[in-house]
Amino acid sequence: MKRILFALAAVAAASAVVVHADAGHDHADHDAVPEGTVTLKGEIIDISCYVRHESRGPKHVKCATFCATKGMPFGFLEAETGRIYLLLPDGHADPTKDLGEYFGKQVQATGILTEAVGLTGLQIATVTPL
Repeated sequence: MKRILFALAAVAAASAVVVHADAGHDHADHDAVPEGTVTLKGEIIDISCYVRHESRGPKHVKCATFCATKGMPFGFLEAETGRIYLLLPDGHADPTKDLGEYFGKQVQATGILTEAVGLTGLQIATVTPL
């Protein structure tokens, strides 16, 4: 239980740092392709349910969809390594916007990695089912 609470606290802290750091800059440069672009294979997951119950896959789509509407943190579970990347939004948008159709499916995602405060975030640019 302590591990779960620690993991959720770390995600919350990282989200607060990202929001705080993002609050003061101009968003006009979002069309530029920054360094750190990667292509990963895996699954978009609801972090809370995955950490608590290892919930994922087709059986978890309904719950993940509900959790997305409640603003729960989402991530990308890389198939090859099992590493979880915190999903980051474009600006201040919902990081799961337009991704619901991919919940519970194996996908290939291309996006931008950002590392800070011990976490690695992924801002997904494109996603395709495998």
